[in-house]
Amino acid sequence: MLRISLLLLGKRHGAKWCLKNIINNMLMPIIESEDTPMKRKMFCVQMLGALLKPFPADMKLHLEIIVSQLHDILQQNPPDAFKEAIFSSLMYISHHNENRLQRALIAWQPKQISPEFQLRFRDYVRGRPLHVWAKILTRMTM
Repeated sequence: MLRISLLLLGKRHGAKWCLKNIINNMLMPIIESEDTPMKRKMFCVQMLGALLKPFPADMKLHLEIIVSQLHDILQQNPPDAFKEAIFSSLMYISHHNENRLQRALIAWQPKQISPEFQLRFRDYVRGRPLHVWAKILTRMTM
């Protein structure tokens, strides 16, 4: 219920308002806080992708900053469940920096993934034809 409420609120007030009031003032402080329980952080990270997906092209700089922050968190080697939340969010907004996401996904070697993430990942992979993935993988191994 909270997820839908935040999405509707962000959509209703627009991208700039959403960035300022929901993302920068609510979600990012929770994500960056050391004292926040992991489940809350995971919820906030997953919300980022859904909120940022409809952002217009003229706000690309703001999106890139958040994407970089998420990739920085990945570099800190958080638990796999938290990495799942980050990758889920990044898949929502993959059209903003797809190469970086694909490299990180291919490098990630989790012990186990949740069924929900497995479905999301499958849909992400199936969203591109096989020959496109062949090109991507060839480019990455070079």
